[in-house]
Amino acid sequence: MGKIQSCIAEGSAAIALVMDERASKYWKEDAGAAIENMLLAIVALGYASVWVEGYVLDQEAYGKAVLGIPKHLRLLAVLPIGKSAVSPHQARKKTLTEIVYYENYGKREKP
Repeated sequence: MGKIQSCIAEGSAAIALVMDERASKYWKEDAGAAIENMLLAIVALGYASVWVEGYVLDQEAYGKAVLGIPKHLRLLAVLPIGKSAVSPHQARKKTLTEIVYYENYGKREKP
């Protein structure tokens, strides 16, 4: 799988997200929610990961062949898991006054 993107081979483990697009018309939204929850769990356990999707979709046939995934299923993303080579830092969170609008987009003052 490292042929798809090198970071997949660099992790100690990886999660391949395999979806059945026939199961729900919201399969992409379901996948996105599942991936985000997995990423949060990975970090909570003290590991690091990254959401690899674009390269996976570009080489989906190859990834499905490597993993033995049936043709009717989709290989949507891969989450490599490992210890981060650098210590991550939390970006500054914006204040509510920087991100909240009232009644209309761009309106900062309360009505």
